Amino acid sequence: MTDLSYQWEDFSHNLLARLRTKHQLDLAVRPGRDEYSRQLLLKEWVHRSLPLGLPSRSYYGLSSLTILEDAVRGGRFHCTQYALVFLQCSLSLGWFARKLAVDRAHEIQDPDAQHGVADVWSNQFRKWYVVDAMHNLHYERDGIPLDALEIRTEHLRNNARHVRGVIGAHREVIKYDHSSIGFDTPSNYFWFTVSLRNNFLERPGLYDTRVLLWQDDHNISQKWYRSRDGIKRTVLHDLYRSVYIATSDKGRAFPSMEAPVRVSLDHRRLTARTPTMSDLAA
Repeated sequence: MTDLSYQWEDFSHNLLARLRTKHQLDLAVRPGRDEYSRQLLLKEWVHRSLPLGLPSRSYYGLSSLTILEDAVRGGRFHCTQYALVFLQCSLSLGWFARKLAVDRAHEIQDPDAQHGVADVWSNQFRKWYVVDAMHNLHYERDGIPLDALEIRTEHLRNNARHVRGVIGAHREVIKYDHSSIGFDTPSNYFWFTVSLRNNFLERPGLYDTRVLLWQDDHNISQKWYRSRDGIKRTVLHDLYRSVYIATSDKGRAFPSMEAPVRVSLDHRRLTARTPTMSDLAA
């Protein structure tokens, strides 16, 4: 049987408490009137805290504490660092979050557009939704935040005509059509993976874990390619090296996180344990 066990970070990890306290995350999100507003304020805080640019060193295996310390010293960061910082800051505030990789549909000879984002569980909407902290962006339809599969479906259906990109806490809204392409558009969600763990403090390293690869009639006959050195060298995505599990089961890719954990309004007290995959399957 395929192993779909998920490894969750312990909400009581001492580094999460240190992250929340050192960077005054409670204060950063306090102006939000509800959970959703607070999550969007966190998105904007991460976006503003990390300068974009070519990293001067590898951040593989390093925590958000190190990334944020380097940011103060003038460090520059790629999408993966934005996603990791949002993920771990979310955990520090009591919200489940995960790491995703996304990419557009492209021919083998074309450059890829792989991009690192996160998703976060909303108790308010009872669903997961994508957060692109690098672009200070998430996606909505009719006021409901969208997960990676919903974004992909909307793009395939009608070029995401009914989707709205939301910058910050609704300070700017973006419309999409057939001409909307790029890292920061729904077109970049044709391929996506979800990491099967988020315990990068307990066990550092983003890339030594299995991932769920969404696969259905639109991409089952295709392979995901990555370009190296522009379009001079194209190779199969690293995930094909026995680290991925293909799925078309939305319940597996986006499990409900209702009930297992409750967090007080000020985010300082957990009143239930972290769930396991057995809990989710029950």
